[in-house]
Amino acid sequence: MAVLTDKYPAVKSTSRRILMSLIMSFFVFVFLVIFRPFGLSTESNAVLICTGYGLTCFLVMFVLNVVIIPLLPGFFDENNWLVWKEIVWVTINVSLIGLANAFYSAWFLKLEFTPELFGTFQFYTVAVALLPIILSILTNYSRLRSKYERYSENLSKDVVGHSATILNFSITSGNEKILLNTETFLYAKSADNYLEVVYQDGETLKRDLVRKTMKSASEELKDLEHIFQVHRSYLVNLERVSRFSGNAQGLRLHFAETDTMVPVSRNLTNALRERLTI
Repeated sequence: MAVLTDKYPAVKSTSRRILMSLIMSFFVFVFLVIFRPFGLSTESNAVLICTGYGLTCFLVMFVLNVVIIPLLPGFFDENNWLVWKEIVWVTINVSLIGLANAFYSAWFLKLEFTPELFGTFQFYTVAVALLPIILSILTNYSRLRSKYERYSENLSKDVVGHSATILNFSITSGNEKILLNTETFLYAKSADNYLEVVYQDGETLKRDLVRKTMKSASEELKDLEHIFQVHRSYLVNLERVSRFSGNAQGLRLHFAETDTMVPVSRNLTNALRERLTI
């Protein structure tokens, strides 16, 4: 249960979701061409039929993963994505592929669509795909969690506290200006065309909004080696990071002054390690 309710990385890239659909449909095509189940070995145009099954698989996965996922960003938000949700979503994919293949068989092979036909295709689809995919999910979860926990332990050793030099800077937008320095600034979070700037004012933790994009703020502060964009939505002061943690989704940054955990994009992990070395 601890594994099933733990975090799991969601596939954010549309191009990667398309690639996964192509890979799975190609696997279905190759499997059917080689083993030719449910009477395909007697069909003279078996390769053509197998191509249809592969295309059916691709269309189902394309609709589910490329069309539907962007329509439900809240449900598929990585912050709420868990191992059991990934398994359920894969099961939905596999079941609908089986249903679509049953309809395709009834149409192309001129068969009557019966509960037996549906059950046969569900059995073959689940037997071939579901168990290996679930095992791959659990294996990938274990690999990623171990990897990022190890990274977090190594990076935590590099956190040595504040430097003696305090650098002053500001985040501006038109007439708005927030005066900051590397001793007080913790992080900034993107909120559409605004930035939520989190910093310390004496003993108080403040959060101010400024009309500015993350891209422009990152460009404005690029010469400050302590300030680093670790995620498309977060710009952080590495000097104020108190520790690191890791799970299957990647690294997380922690601050002593707040319970907020800042995620690190997986493709920026190595860049973060290099910046900390500097």
